[in-house]
Amino acid sequence: TSAPICEQTTQTCRACIADAECPSDVCHEMTGECVAEADAMYVAPSGSGTTCTRAAPCGTIENANNLLTATRRTIKVANGVYTDRLELKSRIGAPSLVLSGPDRSAAGPELASTLGSNKTQNGLTAVIEGVTIRDAENTGLECQGPTTLARVHIRNSREDGVVTRGQTVRILDSKIETSAGAGVIVNGGLVQIERSQILTNVTGGLRIEGSAAYSVINTVIAFNGSAIGSGTGVRILGTAPPSGPQVFRFNTVARNRGLLGTTLGVECGRAAAIESSILANNPSSLNPELSGMCTATTSLFQMSAPATGGNIAGDPMFISASDCHLLAGSPAVNAAPVAGAPSVDIDGDQRSGAEAPDIGADEVP
Repeated sequence: TSAPICEQTTQTCRACIADAECPSDVCHEMTGECVAEADAMYVAPSGSGTTCTRAAPCGTIENANNLLTATRRTIKVANGVYTDRLELKSRIGAPSLVLSGPDRSAAGPELASTLGSNKTQNGLTAVIEGVTIRDAENTGLECQGPTTLARVHIRNSREDGVVTRGQTVRILDSKIETSAGAGVIVNGGLVQIERSQILTNVTGGLRIEGSAAYSVINTVIAFNGSAIGSGTGVRILGTAPPSGPQVFRFNTVARNRGLLGTTLGVECGRAAAIESSILANNPSSLNPELSGMCTATTSLFQMSAPATGGNIAGDPMFISASDCHLLAGSPAVNAAPVAGAPSVDIDGDQRSGAEAPDIGADEVP
C-alpha cells in the first residue's frame, strides 16, 4: 500500500519516510511504500551472508544484484561505507531494480569505490535513493539505462558527476558537486532535473547535447567552472529533439566562473527558452549571462537584462556568498508569473498564496 503508516490519534494514514517505519525495515521512500521482507535483499558493510536476507545480509551490493528477480528487486542498503564499484544490471526476467538507503537523506550509506566509473547498465530500469556516491575514479554515475536518482549526493568524481547518453534520467532532490569534470552531461534522450543542486564542478554545471529533451525546474546551478577554464553554468547545445520537453524554468544560475569571453550563465547552441530564472554570475561585458539562441522571459539578471520578455535587472540579494537562497528584499520576490510556476520550490516550500511566486529556485517564506 502507498499509505502504510497509520496514526491512531489522528486516524489518518501516510506514506513511509524511513525504513524503520516498516515491518520489513525496508521503505521505498520515493513512493512511500513498505516493501515486503521476501521482496528485499539486505546488504550491510559487515555482512557475510550469501542470500542477502534480513538475518544474514550480504556484504556487497554486487552480491545482492546477482539475486535480482522479477519480485525480489529492492536492495536495502544499511548505513556505512561500501567500497565495491556500483554496477547495477538486469537479469533475465528482472529488468528493474531499486537501491534504497534507510531514509529520505543521503547522509547514511556511502558508496566509495575508486575503481573506474559507477554504472547503471543498459537494459535495467534503476531507481537509486538516499545514498552518497563519492570519490569515483572516473564518472560518478554513468546511466546506460533509464535511471532515477532521488535524494542522492554525488561528489568528488575524478571525471564528470553524472553522464547519460540516449536514456531517460531523472534527478530529484539531489546534489552533484565537486567533480573534476562537469556536473551533469546529457547527450540525447531525456533528462528531468527538479529541486536539485549542481555545484562547484570544475568544467561546468549542466551540459545538454545532441537531440536531448530536457526539463530543468527549481534547481540551483552555481559555483561551477574556474577562473582559468572555459566552464560555464549551463550549455544547451545540439539540435531540438523530435519530441519531448524543452523546459528551463524557475532555476538559479549563479556565481559560475570562466575565462574572459565565456558565457557564465546559459549558452544556447539551439533555440532555448529561459523562464523565471535568476542569472547572477558577476559578469563583465566580456562574460555575458546569456548567449547564442537563448531567449529569456520574466527572469532576473544581475546586470543588464534583455529589453523584451518582461525581464528585470538587479542584485538578487542572496543570503550569503555561499548560499543562493533569497533575502526578503530581493527584486526576485513576487516577480514571476503564476502560470507555469511549480507548486513548491527547491526546498519543498509552497509557492502558492496571495502573492505571485518568486523568480528562481527559492521561494522566500
